[in-house]
Amino acid sequence: MLIERIRRWLGVRHKGDGHADTRDLVEAGWVLTRPCVELYEASVGDPAVALWGGAGAVAAPPGPYRHVISLDCVALALPQRGWLSVYVDTQSCGGGIVAQGVAPRPDAGGVALCGMPARSFPPAEALGRDLSPQEERAYARAYADLCPLYRDTAPVAVVGGWHFPWPDGDWEDFASAALLVWTFRDAEPWVEAWALPDGRFQVCQRIT
Repeated sequence: MLIERIRRWLGVRHKGDGHADTRDLVEAGWVLTRPCVELYEASVGDPAVALWGGAGAVAAPPGPYRHVISLDCVALALPQRGWLSVYVDTQSCGGGIVAQGVAPRPDAGGVALCGMPARSFPPAEALGRDLSPQEERAYARAYADLCPLYRDTAPVAVVGGWHFPWPDGDWEDFASAALLVWTFRDAEPWVEAWALPDGRFQVCQRIT
């Protein structure tokens, strides 16, 4: 599906006075795509690589935390070890924690998720250049066609890939961090979990 969408966009050219055409912009974005894994509810026989909801594969410390998603680091080829469980803080409505453990606890519960490898198309911020209003509109159309956020049927979550330019204005703050997971089910809020360069984790709850 992604390749078909890219080809469709590459076949469209919009030239203007001194403006790069749409094809060149989308080609630049395609060069910067990153690998990611889209998570969907597992069918019978599908290997589970994550858990949605339930108690969580790794228990959270005491506090006002609600489990969102747990990730099998080995199955998802993440650099971390064991399992990561993402919790949101139900009181702050803005943050949360990531709990890490060797193996999932027996009473983890939740909905089993399987993974589908994909490519993550970058937002305009990743191009590292100033765009004219015409170029911004053209690239925004391509991005909306390729970003899971705008799909009629989005995955439960996406592991890895590019992060979204939220209205919070903190896109650059996370440019050197690794996006562990971005959730879509039950949004709002959308939940992001990050691995920061200093080894810490950070959780963000996003609303529009």
